[in-house]
Amino acid sequence: MVKYWIFPTNIKKYDIKNAFNELNEIDWEWDGKPQGVHEGDIVYCYAAKPYSKILYKTKVTKIDVKKNEKINDLKYYQKKPDMDENSSFVRLRKLRTYPIDDSNPYSLAKLHANGLDGNIQGKRSVSGKILSYILNPYSSNLSVKKGKISMPNIDKNTIFYGVPGTGKSYRVKQLIKENNIPDEDVFRATLHPEFSYSNFIGQVLPDVNRKGEPTYKYQKGIFTKALERALKVDDPVLLILEEVSRANIAAVFGDIFQLLDRDQSGKSDYGIDNDLIYNHLDEKARANLDSKKIKIPENLYIVGTVNTSDQNVFPMDNAFKRRFSWQYVSIDKPAKDNDSQLIIRFMSENKQIKEQQVSWLNLFSKLNDFIVSRDKGLGLTEDKQLGPYFIKFSDVNDIKANDELIKNKLLQYLWDDVQNSMAAFGNANITLFDKSIHSFSELYECYDKQQIFSNEFLGKDYLGLLNQEVDNHEE
Repeated sequence: MVKYWIFPTNIKKYDIKNAFNELNEIDWEWDGKPQGVHEGDIVYCYAAKPYSKILYKTKVTKIDVKKNEKINDLKYYQKKPDMDENSSFVRLRKLRTYPIDDSNPYSLAKLHANGLDGNIQGKRSVSGKILSYILNPYSSNLSVKKGKISMPNIDKNTIFYGVPGTGKSYRVKQLIKENNIPDEDVFRATLHPEFSYSNFIGQVLPDVNRKGEPTYKYQKGIFTKALERALKVDDPVLLILEEVSRANIAAVFGDIFQLLDRDQSGKSDYGIDNDLIYNHLDEKARANLDSKKIKIPENLYIVGTVNTSDQNVFPMDNAFKRRFSWQYVSIDKPAKDNDSQLIIRFMSENKQIKEQQVSWLNLFSKLNDFIVSRDKGLGLTEDKQLGPYFIKFSDVNDIKANDELIKNKLLQYLWDDVQNSMAAFGNANITLFDKSIHSFSELYECYDKQQIFSNEFLGKDYLGLLNQEVDNHEE
């Protein structure tokens, strides 16, 4: 089992900053034979005054290193150390470098505030509250600023899901904005039925060389690009996968699925052997891996979106689902800048077609009520509902143009996904559209000429446009 340690160093005795600037590994002097520490343990190197901060995260790669095996780092000692044949060292490989300014989350004051007892005067193992903080210093109910950038307050693997038009992509956009994550740390792909493992990881594609001659070149996939970036920085990196259920997600992830299990710090529990990824990471990214095994680092967030109405395009198995936190994006009322007046046509008592203006807010709300009501509605499941931004109006005051948006965008969804679900799942006695309409072509042609919605929907329980309840007319 991996143990976690804090090793203190006096910068006036050993210049750890210059050592790690020039070397990837150093040998840490140990009094006597190392006790308790093992290969694979994680060591946080604390630099005393004037820094009083943890500056490096390292990994123990070898214990009980003897004098004749020691790395040549004598020039970093301010005074030549006393060493003999019995001297012992622990070899540490640098994994992360932390800033020396106030954005560093591991100052002595912050460590004390989060569970550290006493001062750091000798090598000590850490556990409990202070370890939880060290492993994830930016997890809190509020995002904690890391300079201008902050860690998102979401799980490392998160999917936003909901009905069409609820603003799932907008939620992701706000996540990026609220945490000040720069464009270079955001990697985005929209999945589709032809999206494959090769698109995700990388593949050889046709290219043109400097002479204009056709050639072939390996192109990194979106996952490899995001992984490489995350291995080189400490700031959060987002891999955004839009429309996850529209691709065969098991085939897209392939062996990357194994990496979705994360430990307490957010790093992959298990590594995988994948030479295709490893060999195409740049040198700096490879240096920050523990070994040749690929793991997702703690600062890489995988964020997906799923339309619940699309969930059966490619069903996800439970093994994949349980490795993500699923955040439901509920149906909220639209902002005033997306609440247009629309035209609804209905037949009056004297058999005349009348027009009535109805707000989008009222229409979409009543449609959603009608879709799920088992008593006086269609009795369908809530994944057939629609969100307030299913239609985005460029000008809420242009009633004629917005009426065309209803005709050209809303009708087809209501016919294909709502009306046609009635035969299998809904209330057979109630319909959304007038019973005289038998096809989508009829619906489309009739939209601006006659009543298209059923009397049940236009009646007093929903839109309230009819003065009395009558049977759905059959003319």
